[in-house]
Amino acid sequence: MRRNNLVFLVGTVTEYRETTVTVKGEASSTMEVHLLTQRAEEGGLHRLFFTGQTAVELRHFIQVATAEPLEIMVLGWLYSLGDQSLIVAGRFTAMLPKSVREKAVQAIKRERREINKVRNRTS
Repeated sequence: MRRNNLVFLVGTVTEYRETTVTVKGEASSTMEVHLLTQRAEEGGLHRLFFTGQTAVELRHFIQVATAEPLEIMVLGWLYSLGDQSLIVAGRFTAMLPKSVREKAVQAIKRERREINKVRNRTS
């Protein structure tokens, strides 16, 4: 249930792992991210899960943020079971200089065009 588990975090991406899963016969990107919001010993290391287009976009922002670790703001929902929990990201904002951010946006647009070309060929 989402309504009472809303989470807003600001932190630095320390680790990530990208995978692809098949959903309804189509490949969909997913990304597991560790986000550091404060010292890990104080409970500031969070496990987040990005899916679909949000995961694709995050990948591009991580790729262009080469000078230093990527800092993001995330709005998501907390899911927990026993002592395990994760946050499913609904949206994020990358905190980057405009010139760097524009590189990621252009890469995202190129990828979307390529996907649309492939879909149009198979239709």
